[in-house]
Amino acid sequence: MDAGRPGDPSNATRRAAEVVLPGFVIGLGAGMLIGLLGLAGGMSAGQSLAVTLMLGVPLALCGALYDVLLVAGRMGIGTIAPAAAFWLPLFPLARLLNEVLTDAVAGDPLTIRDGVAGFLLYQALLSVGFAIGWVFLHDQAAPLWWLRVRAHNPVAAGLIERYAERAESVERSKGGRARPRPGRSRPQKEKTPQKKKT
Repeated sequence: MDAGRPGDPSNATRRAAEVVLPGFVIGLGAGMLIGLLGLAGGMSAGQSLAVTLMLGVPLALCGALYDVLLVAGRMGIGTIAPAAAFWLPLFPLARLLNEVLTDAVAGDPLTIRDGVAGFLLYQALLSVGFAIGWVFLHDQAAPLWWLRVRAHNPVAAGLIERYAERAESVERSKGGRARPRPGRSRPQKEKTPQKKKT
């Protein structure tokens, strides 16, 4: 694959899109899952599609922002607390936007049970569970994609390096031997001379 000229703006845009693609897709997938759950719960196909788009798109944009912050070092690798702080305001706002737009498209009056404040508080509680699931899924899926594009994308290569360092740190904290990083060979054990039997 042609990596393009280093200073080409279109090439830089493509590399940035490759880096944030996992967060965007996972966020969109979360909206689709909630839409399918609504369909199984008795929603019409049109309502389910509206939920998928009007929740999936905001979550997808937030997921892309998550990856931007990850690249910038503002988000920890495989850590729950920063992710929970990230989703604490954004997940409730995405859900509120979803409720408002869904009612607007359907032509129904805005009806939020327990009021806006109660709704946001409840969604903030749900955001913690969402953040835990997000970190687990993102840490499983995103590195697989970045491994595919790291040969021509130095930002993705840097993220893979950080994930490898994180894995080594976890192994050391457990008292085990760190796994070798991708592309590095295992150190060979030194052979000790055996004593001849007398």
